[in-house]
Amino acid sequence: MMADLLLRAFLAHIVGDILLQPDFLSKKKRREGLFILVHGAILFAFFLFFGWGVFSLQWFIFCLLVTSFHILVDWTRIRIGKEGIIVGIIDQSLHLGSIILLAYILFQLL
Repeated sequence: MMADLLLRAFLAHIVGDILLQPDFLSKKKRREGLFILVHGAILFAFFLFFGWGVFSLQWFIFCLLVTSFHILVDWTRIRIGKEGIIVGIIDQSLHLGSIILLAYILFQLL
C-alpha cells in the first residue's frame, strides 16, 4: 500500500513539476509570486488526480501538505536567486524528500 501511494505521489510530482510545467510558468514564477501559487494549484490538481482510486481524507491532507511544502521550497529557491545543476538537485531532493517524509507520517504512523 505504501509503495503504491509513493509511486502515485512521485508520478504526480514528475508530471506536474517537470514534464508539464510550461516554460512561461517557470519563468513567470521567478518574477511574480502569484505564479508560484498557480504552479502549486496545478501541482495540487495532479496530486489529486493521481490519487484516483485511493482518495481519502488522508490523501487530501497529504496533497495539501506536499503542495504547501513544494511552494515553500520553490519560493525559497527563487528568493535565494541561485541557479544551476547543484541547486536543481537540492530543489528536487527537498521535493522528493518531503513526499517520502509526509507519506511516512500520514500513512505509516497515523
